[in-house]
Amino acid sequence: GVSAVVKSVTDPITQAVTQRLDIAGTQSFTDSNNVLANLGVVQQNYATGRELTQGVDASFTIDGIAGSRASNTITDLVSGVTINLQKDGGAKSTINITPDTDSIKKQLSDYVASYNKLISTVQDYSQFDSTTGKTGALFADITTQNVIDTVTSGVTGLVQGVNSNFSQISQVGITLDQTGQLNIDDAALSKALASNLKDVARIFRADGVPSNPLV
Repeated sequence: GVSAVVKSVTDPITQAVTQRLDIAGTQSFTDSNNVLANLGVVQQNYATGRELTQGVDASFTIDGIAGSRASNTITDLVSGVTINLQKDGGAKSTINITPDTDSIKKQLSDYVASYNKLISTVQDYSQFDSTTGKTGALFADITTQNVIDTVTSGVTGLVQGVNSNFSQISQVGITLDQTGQLNIDDAALSKALASNLKDVARIFRADGVPSNPLV
């Protein structure tokens, strides 16, 4: 009732293919002094409760800085980047990280859509029907108009302390039309993101540059 079959086994870490002897039909098989196991001919079943190698944290070095993690999947080294460790034994890899411009453009599109929805909603409630004389709830409401003027100025106005070539959203392809709506020129935005991503980012976020070079 006992059988033995030679099988090809792929190491999940190194991807190396080795030959193993798979013995089935008995729970009493004993590799005296682990001779066969040490030679790599047979691997004891994990189900028996025998620990072949004690688990340890994954160790790595990135840009000369050594680190370790309990998992081979690392998500807390570079913001927005997941690193999967695949090999051991001092293997080296080059990681190329490029901006996810599609996600950036999606967020800017959502930003523009939210602004346009605000403007269109206020316009709808500020209507005056010259035929019936009916007015919207916000018609001639000076407070609402002041709020809209402030929002529009904040969105389209000049941003201080940044590159003068990238200090307004109109310079990256987002412009205001005659109806008060924002429109995106995809070609202009793509060009700005590809060539001056950091400058574009400073238009939309709170940012500061220290006056002291030691800070």
